[in-house]
Amino acid sequence: MVKQLQQLQPGLDVSYWKHCTREIMSVDGPTIQIIPARAGYGKSTWILAFLLVMAKLYTSNDPLAHTFGGVLLVLQKVADLNAITERVNQACPSDADMPMLSLQSLTLSGKARGLCCNPQIQDVLDCPGKSCSYADQCPLLLQQEEGDFTYLLGATQARFCRLRQSGALDQLLLRTLPDGSQVHRRLVIFDEKPELFQLFSLDQTDINSLSTRLESLTSGRQISDRHVSSLQKKLRFLVERPFQQLRQSSVLQFPNQPPVDQLAGFATLQERDPVGFAQMQHQMLRYLGSGNRELQGSLPVMAGLHAGETCLFSKICGFQLSTSTDGMACLDQHQVLIFDATAEVDGDYRHHPSLRFLDPAPPRTMDHVVFHIYDHPKLNVSKSAMQKNWLLQGLSDLIEELIRQFPGETFLVTYKEQSLFFAQHLSSGAMKHILLMPDQTSPTVPYFGGTNGSNAFRTCTNVILLGYPRLNPDIYLDHCYAAWQGHGFQEQLESVCSMMIRSQKTWKNALRDVPMLVEYESRHLAARLEQEIFRCALRDPDCTEEIHIFLFAPPAEVWRLLRPRFPGCRVETYTDLPACITAARENTQTYGGKPTAYAKMKEFLDSWDGMPVRSSELRKLLDITPSAWKDLLKLPKFKQMLDAGGVIRTKLGKETVWFRPDAGLPVRRSLSA
Repeated sequence: MVKQLQQLQPGLDVSYWKHCTREIMSVDGPTIQIIPARAGYGKSTWILAFLLVMAKLYTSNDPLAHTFGGVLLVLQKVADLNAITERVNQACPSDADMPMLSLQSLTLSGKARGLCCNPQIQDVLDCPGKSCSYADQCPLLLQQEEGDFTYLLGATQARFCRLRQSGALDQLLLRTLPDGSQVHRRLVIFDEKPELFQLFSLDQTDINSLSTRLESLTSGRQISDRHVSSLQKKLRFLVERPFQQLRQSSVLQFPNQPPVDQLAGFATLQERDPVGFAQMQHQMLRYLGSGNRELQGSLPVMAGLHAGETCLFSKICGFQLSTSTDGMACLDQHQVLIFDATAEVDGDYRHHPSLRFLDPAPPRTMDHVVFHIYDHPKLNVSKSAMQKNWLLQGLSDLIEELIRQFPGETFLVTYKEQSLFFAQHLSSGAMKHILLMPDQTSPTVPYFGGTNGSNAFRTCTNVILLGYPRLNPDIYLDHCYAAWQGHGFQEQLESVCSMMIRSQKTWKNALRDVPMLVEYESRHLAARLEQEIFRCALRDPDCTEEIHIFLFAPPAEVWRLLRPRFPGCRVETYTDLPACITAARENTQTYGGKPTAYAKMKEFLDSWDGMPVRSSELRKLLDITPSAWKDLLKLPKFKQMLDAGGVIRTKLGKETVWFRPDAGLPVRRSLSA
């Protein structure tokens, strides 16, 4: 391994990876190990080196290779899997069997390319697998059969989660030997964080969808209408009716007050029928198939309730019931390696009972990193705030200034909704410094969620983060419940609910009244922001260039978690609102949905040639009422704007005339002239 690492990446801290390799290889039983090396420290290099070594052992028929049974590699992108597979196979002798195969998932583009032969399958999630009538012709299933025998197998996170949810994960975890017997692939390697918990949720949409699926059986599978009607009746009685009963019980009625919705809490079912529900679920699996996403994702919630379990409910985005299981429990016969640079911050790892952290990589000094913190509250760049025109225009002007001051390559990342705006409104000079999203039909600046796993921005020395990559509140609630339910979260949420019921108060601060939920969100944001920052030149461990990172009104707890991750960094804080932001705010101010008199005058003066114009004509042109005009003339900032622009007002007869001295004499002149 040491020799291979040195060949792949000269200058790598081999001593750290030698220590990690010994820790990994010394394990004598199933375990989950977290390797929290920071971005750019060589995680992907170690994985490639390990696969190359295992391929060499396997193709040379070394007995050590057979003790491993095989290796499963799980990545986010199939393109990355294909690149690794090609690299590993090319390093092996040409006359040897290829030791590695990457499974291709069925995507919409794959469907269009003919990877699915079944014309009735329109949604790739509805693939019936080997039970499909076109299974003998399916390129993907033929590849899956080949993968059953392959020593090194690659799969995407999406495929792994889909098979885990359907209970068919043995397709990846077991390897078939030439004699037909099967062995476990000892090592399961995740490059980046997997879904540590399986989340299940049930809402009215899921129930309606299941009923619709049943309705389609009469024509699609020739099942009698009577049989379908019977199943729908069971669905209403065993799923929908208890669902609605729990929904009603979450409505609080206080004396002399209108009904109040309890935003979140825990529910149990009073009238249970576990036997009847199990029979109904078995019938649905028979007719809809084990791959049906509604059955996989929603019915486990009601199955738990009928079995007497407690589940979480929320009314944040409509009434929803949720439950979860340990997503790593299915790997209890394997040695699992998770390479995650932000695992030490991420809340999902904080209380997981089965994880073992390896030592972090030795910290690199960050004295060449400068954080620029714009702390003014009006620079809040939340999703809702970024809907304001004045803020978008002001930030565009500020970006222009920052790029002039720091003219290096720039990684500008924002929300997907605003990514086109900045690409279209920034000057061509500024856009020359901003690296765009690859493979887009039109110029698009990077956006949260679109840069995951990307190395396309590793030459950037400026990072401008215009946003907080938050999840929806109901997602935070579900994930925090899954990760921390046995470590005080359930008791804390129940305590907050009881306090509100006793005091007869509504949820004024929504779920921010639950401290653990706030901490979970902060940890998620800190981890996500760190991942975005490390897409720049910091990925290069030898980088000595000055790196400038711009954050806008970051939440205090997020910044508290993030700053220690950059030891030795410098921080420059700006508490005043930048002048360009102030100007944009004033220029685009509105009242009742229309520009204010000040904004109208500012726009006029910016394009005015300075030739004389009378007040009456000016008010008529700008559609400013007499009362608004009087108020405008009294504004100190308006007088300052006139002075700054060199505007002179003088009486000419009964009228006031406006002009600039360098534009001509103050003579009577109409706008039309």
